[in-house]
Amino acid sequence: MYVKSELAHALHLTEPRAIFCESGLRPKLEGIDIPHFSIVLLDRLGAGLPNQDAPYWQSLVSSEADALVAKAGPLVSHNDTADDRLAKGCRADAQKHRFDGVLHHFHPRPEARRCHVQARKPPDLDTAVFPLLFARQEPTHITVIEREQVDIAHLVPPVCLTLTKNPSAANKSSFRSLRFCSSGGAPLDIDLQQALQDQLGVPVLQSWGMTETTVGCMGVDLSSPVGSVGKLMPGVEARLVDADGKDVSRGERGELWIRAPNVTKGYYKNPAATAEVISKDGWLRTGDVGVIDKNDCFTMVDRVKELIKYKGFQVPPSLVEGVITTNPKIAAAGVIGVYDKSQATEVPRAFIQLQPHVKDGHAQVESEIIKWVQERCSNPQWLRGGAKVVDRVPVSASGKIVRKELRQMAESEQRLLERSRL
Repeated sequence: MYVKSELAHALHLTEPRAIFCESGLRPKLEGIDIPHFSIVLLDRLGAGLPNQDAPYWQSLVSSEADALVAKAGPLVSHNDTADDRLAKGCRADAQKHRFDGVLHHFHPRPEARRCHVQARKPPDLDTAVFPLLFARQEPTHITVIEREQVDIAHLVPPVCLTLTKNPSAANKSSFRSLRFCSSGGAPLDIDLQQALQDQLGVPVLQSWGMTETTVGCMGVDLSSPVGSVGKLMPGVEARLVDADGKDVSRGERGELWIRAPNVTKGYYKNPAATAEVISKDGWLRTGDVGVIDKNDCFTMVDRVKELIKYKGFQVPPSLVEGVITTNPKIAAAGVIGVYDKSQATEVPRAFIQLQPHVKDGHAQVESEIIKWVQERCSNPQWLRGGAKVVDRVPVSASGKIVRKELRQMAESEQRLLERSRL
């Protein structure tokens, strides 16, 4: 996954004492100057490893790209992961399941399942099928589900979208083994969630978590309403706060703050990042905007820093993206705010990726999408910043839209426009 320069950067940042890898990946470490580290080959017995009871030792420094603060690896202790597994074990049912996975092995969810489940193995972990799946590899997903008789499918939103637009996925016989699907890594549009649910004939659930919470703090079940990420896990406290840090009322939007035993204690060698994200009394500022209903179910609606502020109105990019991707010509969409000097405000701009079969001209599709949004969204959500067809809407390994790259595209376009006026 990593090229050598990226791997070297991650290792210089975290300064590991030991590196765990398989024999086939060891050559990638050659020539990287990191002093005093040992290499542990996972495909060997690992004789000589220490066997000590140290629950608060740090088990890993995550280098996952979706961390809240750039270049700051969240610290995850053995105790953090154990608390996470115990909380989820309290909610596990009595059945045994086969599930697939799309997460990479440096993501904390596979790490938790591989390294910590033996301490208390919940009954839902009888068999795990972990093929190496990437976003939009829906033919592989369908094959794995049918061949392995998977009954719980773990997906990310880009895979959900392409499944709804793949004719071969319309054959429900391929999914006869499924009990339900769970989507995570990024918000799943409610209309897309319902469409996939109707197509597969099984419930599609949304999960929420982050590296800083050792992945999960909420549990969603088959009774959860569409769009909800469920209720708090045992031992977890939560607040929804406004921009002034004051708690909002039930049903109102607010930034989600979490406090729990499995929340990270901070970022490795980065006290400034720790102070920015974790309050003195232990609350983790997640950056996610959510709502809690009368039944204590949470729904995540957007990210604090991703909200577009148009003339005092807050525009959630994910809402506009969900509308755009209902157009049959669109494979993926990413929306950001761009500054319009003439209006002295941010305006929404969309980057759109076409379905392979679409032969229409780019200008025609761009105009069509602008009109499409105007007919389906409220006035502040209109694409006053325009729409642009691109080869690929950038997404991370976990399925999140990489808005930093979209902003770089927009800045490049603006520079070209300014040069043309000279």
